[in-house]
Amino acid sequence: FERPVSGWASAVAVDDLVLFSVDETVYAYRPETDAPASAIAATEPTSFMATWEQDRRTFIAMGLPESHRVLTGRLSVSSFSGSVTLPQESAETTLVLGSGFGRGDGAMAFPLSYARGPEGRQYVLDAGNGRIQVFDANDAYLTQWQGSEGGFDFGGGHVSTDFRGSIAVDDDGFIYVADVGNRRIQKFAP
Repeated sequence: FERPVSGWASAVAVDDLVLFSVDETVYAYRPETDAPASAIAATEPTSFMATWEQDRRTFIAMGLPESHRVLTGRLSVSSFSGSVTLPQESAETTLVLGSGFGRGDGAMAFPLSYARGPEGRQYVLDAGNGRIQVFDANDAYLTQWQGSEGGFDFGGGHVSTDFRGSIAVDDDGFIYVADVGNRRIQKFAP
């Protein structure tokens, strides 16, 4: 697979597939067959993909930094053909984290990274606002914070590729934030 990357790239493993996004295209690749990747059109460049299992189903969150939202929904993978169906913003089963561009509670500016806690809490690295926003398992806004010792520095600019950072949550619920501009990892209690 060779293709120039002009913006975002992300990868996630699902069952026996590897999904990887390059700009606004998501590819599904089955490593054991070494078959060419099949392409799935996304609505726009995707800054991240994250999956989790719930009620024996696979769900995915996809960051759409240009529209300042995160889509969450069921990921459908055909066991016969290996085709993948991504959540689409227009679908009734897709939920949207974030109310679009802004600084208010739930509004976002260039969401770059996402993590789920052990109890279903959802954490979004809201890079353009220099904060972490927290949503419950039903996608309702809970709270936010801007780091410690002067806050987060995820970069600055006017387009999503001007920002850098990542978030992860471990099995005990501790939250880790790659605070790139400050050259540190910050750890927060659940």
